[in-house]
Order: sequence, then C-alpha cells, then structure tokens
Amino acid sequence: MKRLWCWSLVGLVSLVGHAHAQAQVFKKDSTFMAWQEGPTNITLRNNQLYWTNQGLIANRFRDGSLVTVPLTGKKVQVLADKLNFPGPFVFDATHIYWTNMGYKSDASIWRLPITGGKSQLIVRGLPDVEYLAVGPRHVYFARKVRHKGFTAIARVAKTGGASKFVGTVNKLIGAMVLHRGALYVVGYWGKASALIRVDPPSGKTAVLARGVNWRQLAADDTGLYFVQGKNLMRIAPGKQQPKRFVRNRRFRAGFSLKLSTDAIYWISASGTIRIDRKKRRQRWIYRGRCVDAVATPTALYCARTYKEMIQVVK
Repeated sequence: MKRLWCWSLVGLVSLVGHAHAQAQVFKKDSTFMAWQEGPTNITLRNNQLYWTNQGLIANRFRDGSLVTVPLTGKKVQVLADKLNFPGPFVFDATHIYWTNMGYKSDASIWRLPITGGKSQLIVRGLPDVEYLAVGPRHVYFARKVRHKGFTAIARVAKTGGASKFVGTVNKLIGAMVLHRGALYVVGYWGKASALIRVDPPSGKTAVLARGVNWRQLAADDTGLYFVQGKNLMRIAPGKQQPKRFVRNRRFRAGFSLKLSTDAIYWISASGTIRIDRKKRRQRWIYRGRCVDAVATPTALYCARTYKEMIQVVK
C-alpha cells in the first residue's frame, strides 16, 4: 500500500505593538507539495529544506531518496535515490552524511557533496545504524551489537575505512548529538532511559539525567537541551549539571525538539509549541500533528502522516 506523507508551512510570528509580540496560530491549508514517500529528518540550511523519503513498504524501503528544495518550493532536487531505508543525516562544511538503515540488515553510511555529485560509501555491512554525528575528522554512529544486548557507539573516518569502537550504552538509543567535543545520547542505562555523555577519546561514559524522553535532544552554542518528564532541561556551556528551562505537562508526549536563534520548538502529535528563549514564554503556534518540523522566522515546515504536502496560513 502506498504511503502518502505531507508537510505544512505554518506562519509563526506576528508583532502586535512593541510590548506584546506573540506567535499566532495559523489554520488555513493550501497545497505546497505532494506525493512524497515518508518524508522525515527535515533540516533547514541556507534557505534550503532537506529531507529523506523513506520509501514504500511494498518495495521494502529500497526506493528511498535524499532531496532538497528552496523555501520557495519551486524546484525539487533529488540528491541521491534508490536508497535502502534512509535515516538521519548531518552536515559538515562540504558534505552531507546519511545512513541507509537497511531493511532488517545491511546498514551503511554514505556521504555526498552539498553542491551535488557522486555518493561515496564510507562503511557498510553493519547490522543496524540509525543515529549519526559528525566531527572534524570522524563520523560517529550508533549500532546494535547482535546477541550482546547493548548498543555500541563507533566512529569511522569521513573518507571511509574501518570503524572503531568508542563506547557503549544499554539497549536502544533515542537520539545522539556531538556537542563541544563530547557525544550525548538518549538511551537506556539499566532499566531506565537516560541522558549519557560519552567521551570519544577515552570511551568513558557518565549518566547526566534519568527518565529522559525519547528522541527529544538538541544542541547549539547556548547549550544542550532535552526533555525530562514535564520539564525542558538545559545544560549551559561550561556546566555539567542540567537545570530546568521551562515546564509543561504536555512535554511527555513529544516527537522532537528544534532550535532557532530566538526560539525552541517542541513538536508532537498534538501540535507545535514555540518557546521564546529570552522570556521563556510558551505558545501553541500550530494545532495539528507533526512527525517532524523545522522553523524559519515566518514559517513552520511540518511533516504530517498520510497527507499531501500542505501550506497552513493565517
């Protein structure tokens, strides 16, 4: 059965006077782009949207693709096609790196020049790879270790070669970012989910917080952000311990966190909440399901399940 996914373009901010700037909810739909096959991992870079299409179940997800389109939505460019269940991707200054998670086996990692060109295989023959992070010289990834019951963190040179073990966490991982030289992962430590810091040179691990919510992890120059129960937490630069940034009872059921210069976006099946970084005010900006989304100063691009791509306006 063919899977139809969609995105939404949602207006975000309307200034009402100088003292009462608030994000507004936008409701009216119009078609933006249609017939994508499972779009996810939406990323915004230099006014270009990037995403992966995971492909069709009927084809065992072997018809996935990595695509990009300008914010005008006028010209879609397929950067790589015939991918085997593509997963998350990351950027450095010159390349895009992504995973082919495979259909039950044979996962691999690839890269491609941002300007387009020929794809380069970095490593293959892995049992399962889903999460990536990129550093100055290496690509870091999480892989399951068969018959051992734990997940290994490994690295491989950007140009390819043999992978090297870095550290381990128990069972699955829900997210991974490289932040200020250390890897931060959401996984299981014992029987509970946790935020775990992994030091790549030494392989040492440290549990920073327990009861951390699945997949909700993001970082930029202002710190590392994650959700713990009803709390959005932050580890500020130069600090080791997390502190509460804001609280909301709905945070328990989110899909992801996305960061912009002036706001943090919490994305869920119920909708998207915008959190002002400076004043820490929270407001619904969209009341509709988003599997994944990114924001600009004037819009929210949202992937919704089994729909065409739509544009939501005021």
